[in-house]
Amino acid sequence: MERFTNYEEYVIFIVGSSGACHVFMGSRMNDFEDFTQKFIIKKMLEEINRSRQKIRDSRLPITKELLLLIVKILPFICSSSYEVKLFKAAFSLGYHGILRIGELAVSNGKSAHIISISDVSWSSFGVLNIRVPSSKTDQLGTGALITFQSQPNSETCPCKLIKSFLVDRPPY
Repeated sequence: MERFTNYEEYVIFIVGSSGACHVFMGSRMNDFEDFTQKFIIKKMLEEINRSRQKIRDSRLPITKELLLLIVKILPFICSSSYEVKLFKAAFSLGYHGILRIGELAVSNGKSAHIISISDVSWSSFGVLNIRVPSSKTDQLGTGALITFQSQPNSETCPCKLIKSFLVDRPPY
């Protein structure tokens, strides 16, 4: 048994995780008893999982300063002015509307849950209305209406950027 635990530690070191070690060792021992189901081995794997350093999430929250930097750099990385306007509008709308990526972009072919052009409207005094059809936190699936006031001196004003995008957008 001691030789087995040393081998297991070696496999964890090579493979990188106790879960992968379990799969690796299970696949190697087709005709033998699965030692990874033994109490002592299970506890050892749990301890290895607990003792490993947790990988920090490297994603940063989008701040107003970071949004402004993204908006300013888009002309240098996008292939057309249409793309620049599209991404400026999307990033600004996502930031100011506190939207999740799944409310702005198609994921796994499920387009029924994203904001579409028919969900965008304007009311008096330049107020932008965005209807979010559904979201992860909308348990009843009724949707929500988000309104944006124009911010005349802001480079990231969603009203200004959505309007600019819609002018260049081809008809659908």
